[in-house]
Amino acid sequence: MRKARAALAASLALAACLSWAEEPEAENFDDLFGQEPVAAPAEAKTVENPEAKVLEDASFRWGGELTSDAELSLPYGRLLPSGSEWTEVDNRIGYDLGAKLFFDSRPDRNYRVYGSGVADYPFEKEAGKVRVFELFADFNWKEKAFFRFGKQTMGWGLSRFYQVADPMTLGAKDPQDPTKELEGPVGLKASLPIGSHGLYAYVLTKESFTEGLSSAGLGDLGYGLKGEYFVAVPANKVFSDAELTAAYFYQRKLAPKAIAGISIGVLGVQLFSDQVLSFGADGYTLDSGVEYLGYVPVRPMSKDEDRLYYSATAGASYTNTDAHLTVYAEYFYNGQGSTDPEYTSDLVARYFAESVAESGGYVSASDLFAYNGAHNTGFSASLSELFGSDKLSCSLFWMANWVDRSGMVVPSFSWAPWKRFSVTLGTKMIYGPDDSEFILKNAIVDDLASPTIVRFQPYLKLYFGAGKF
Repeated sequence: MRKARAALAASLALAACLSWAEEPEAENFDDLFGQEPVAAPAEAKTVENPEAKVLEDASFRWGGELTSDAELSLPYGRLLPSGSEWTEVDNRIGYDLGAKLFFDSRPDRNYRVYGSGVADYPFEKEAGKVRVFELFADFNWKEKAFFRFGKQTMGWGLSRFYQVADPMTLGAKDPQDPTKELEGPVGLKASLPIGSHGLYAYVLTKESFTEGLSSAGLGDLGYGLKGEYFVAVPANKVFSDAELTAAYFYQRKLAPKAIAGISIGVLGVQLFSDQVLSFGADGYTLDSGVEYLGYVPVRPMSKDEDRLYYSATAGASYTNTDAHLTVYAEYFYNGQGSTDPEYTSDLVARYFAESVAESGGYVSASDLFAYNGAHNTGFSASLSELFGSDKLSCSLFWMANWVDRSGMVVPSFSWAPWKRFSVTLGTKMIYGPDDSEFILKNAIVDDLASPTIVRFQPYLKLYFGAGKF
């Protein structure tokens, strides 16, 4: 939550001090001037103008984060294997090995440059192949208006598992790793704190907006406006402070979107919701009826640019530190989704018919793995300690598409005998018809024309030496 503008100087000092301890969360530019001030201990010596002391000294640091794990999995085609099926299975191994390196330079209190690059396995054969993840400059006008220009994260929305309110981010959120930082576009972000509230403006460009960034014009840019409003609630046993957001995004190739959000605590449970009105559809969807591609009958596709679509999420989170318990639950209504349980199956048929006929071109491979149902839910629960030991933990993850009756349940148990090493044992249980959403998302796709269906997949995952440095 945002404090009054009078806390701005202390917030800047706190953010700079904390930046020495850990890598900055580059996407939280708003937090640079929005953190609540921390009271100093009574015995601490008073320092005149501490923010000037911290920010006026030139600084430079670098660091990074290493990801390193290996996984062994046993994919079974049936949810309940029997007999020889248990041994007649091709095991799969995989590696997640990569690093993120960053530098953070602040020549003076009003100027900062930050950059980061990532390298992931399998690596390029040529040495030194690192992909730029972020590269931006922070500056301000009289410490009243704040600006960030460059490649940066620009995520919107409060949802835990879905991206219904985020038209700007490049990457897709992984519901099983919802806190992972997602790559953002190149653009300008401006922020104006107004008391305990804030106004934000965005101008950005992405490859998907034009044939190439080198040929982009003003009409190819995306434009966003967002306001955040802090609601202070008098002390009581029921409600906590709330935050409201209202935003608008426009880009000529996309449907304009009006977005609103709310987050508030009720009886110790944090409630959140994203609300989106889309003035037209972003892409093509299947219609009723039949058309022929070659000699193959498929459903036709159309793009409704005049209809108003409403989408929303409603979620809750609960944390009990004494019980070491964290729970998230969320419902997603997809206004552009279908209520037809055969929709994904018909979309797959259309995709392959277009491929064979080399005409149409409305369906891409990514469309097959999207959220195409109107009603969806996500749930996760975790215990960070088991049997009084902080070396043992467990979690449960579940997502479902209630239209085609498909879903995925993933229970897991972890053991961390010492620092920088842990073992996770779990299983994926996937249910639904063969061409349903979660069956397709979890299939082994060596060849898209003949994916291997997986419904039951035990796995063992080992984490080796991962961490920040």
